[in-house]
Order: sequence, then C-alpha cells, then structure tokens
Amino acid sequence: NTNDIDEQLSKAFSYYKYYLPDKTIPQIYYYHGGFNQSVITTDSMIGIGLDKYLGENYPYYEKLGLPDYQRKKMRHEYIALDAMRYFLSGIFPYNSETDDVISHMIYEGKIQYLLSKFFPDTDDSLKFGFSGNQVTWCEKSERSIWQYLIDKKKLFSTDLMDIKRYTNDGPFTTTFPKESPPRAAVWLGYRIVSKYAKKHKELKLSDIMSIKDAQKIVQESEYNP
Repeated sequence: NTNDIDEQLSKAFSYYKYYLPDKTIPQIYYYHGGFNQSVITTDSMIGIGLDKYLGENYPYYEKLGLPDYQRKKMRHEYIALDAMRYFLSGIFPYNSETDDVISHMIYEGKIQYLLSKFFPDTDDSLKFGFSGNQVTWCEKSERSIWQYLIDKKKLFSTDLMDIKRYTNDGPFTTTFPKESPPRAAVWLGYRIVSKYAKKHKELKLSDIMSIKDAQKIVQESEYNP
C-alpha cells in the first residue's frame, strides 16, 4: 500500500510548487527493479523501486552483501525523502565554479535546505539519514568540525578522496570519531546555507540554487559556529 507515500509526496510537492512555481510537478511511478536502483528520475517523472525499501532486516539484503549503514536506510520512512532528494539533484545539478570540498558541502547543503522546506514536519535525523545520536553529535561538534576542516586545509581541497570522505555516505565520516554520522560536512553545508538564506530573505529558493560561487555563500552567511 503506497497511500501514505503518495500523501507525503503530494504534501511535499505542494510546498515545491509554492516555492518554485515555474517548475513542473512530476508523475510518480512505483516499480520493482531487481534490487537495483532505489529511485530513477527525469524532469517530469520519478520512479521508486519499492524492492529497495523492504526494511533493514529483510534477509535478501544481507545476502546481497549490503553494509549495515545502507540497510538502515532501506526503510519505508525514507521513500518520500529519497525520491525528492534524487529529483532535486536532477533538476538542480551540481553547478559550482570549482570542484572542491567546500563547493560540494554547499551544494549538498542546498539540497538539504530544500528538503527542510518541502518536509517541514519531518525530523532532521530522517532528512539527513542520521540517527538521533548522530544529530546530537553534529550539534555539539559543529565548531570543532568547522575548525578541523580549516586547520587541515580541507575546505578548498580538490582531491576526490577528500570530497568523497566528507560528503559521501558511509558508516561514519572518516577522520572524525566513529560517533560521527557520514556526510558530516554536508550538515555544516546545510547550516551555512540556512544562515545565508536567513540573511537574504529577499532571495527566492531558485536564486539560492543558481549561485555558483560557494565562497560567496560562506562569506555572506557570516557563518561562525
């Protein structure tokens, strides 16, 4: 039964249309993809592979060799969020002028900021794919994460491994304690984008998404955790 998913997506897309009136609401399709893609999208369609959301304890997932951190998010609660995240990443592709850690942080932070607008009543832990303890860790460690990235000169690193280390999924963020969530730098990116948007209320969401200079957003946000 997909009624609750339809309801969540319908509500999310009502916010989407409010904030982005020029955009088209896509058609939603459900499919079984042989445990392949979770979500496929175009600018007018979202396909959701329901066989990728059968619960973290679904026995076949373990037989496929999927790691624990992935299986924990293969649950019903993540369907609408994942669908919208993939869709947004398609209509707002990465467009930064440079390819470094801070640019990816800000880009992913923008996507998370959109999710916060379209799913205002959803818990942050679900929107980020974190546990409650991991959200708490981020809140308590915000300043130290930021300081670490500055001190180790990682913010402007163009090394692909650094970009993946701080913005890709995993059991935790490498170089940070094991209590940290994966993508901890994305959480910082979201905080920066949120602060920037709060200081520039005259901007539409589409205006924020079109900014290619990540450093402009960081500087004008006056972010200082």
